[in-house]
Amino acid sequence: MFDVVVFSLPKSRGEPRSPLERAMKSPDLIERFGAGLPRVLKPDGLALFVLTSHGDPKGMLTALVRAGLAVERVTWRHFGADTKAIYVARHSYAQS
Repeated sequence: MFDVVVFSLPKSRGEPRSPLERAMKSPDLIERFGAGLPRVLKPDGLALFVLTSHGDPKGMLTALVRAGLAVERVTWRHFGADTKAIYVARHSYAQS
């Protein structure tokens, strides 16, 4: 079990066609990670992650909420054509 998990998942949906694309694309890693995170996160632990507007932020957030986590945006910044945001996820029963 972990107190803190920091991660950056593939941001886009789709089948990777090269080893390089595996860092950027996955058809289901977001859901698999979301489903597994509660099992490895201590009850009072937290997960920090970055999402980009070019990926699937709604899909990621939905997967984490379905897994029983409370998700909150900590900060965000717009970079021209892209917005990046830092989020924190905790077990939904944990106190902020």
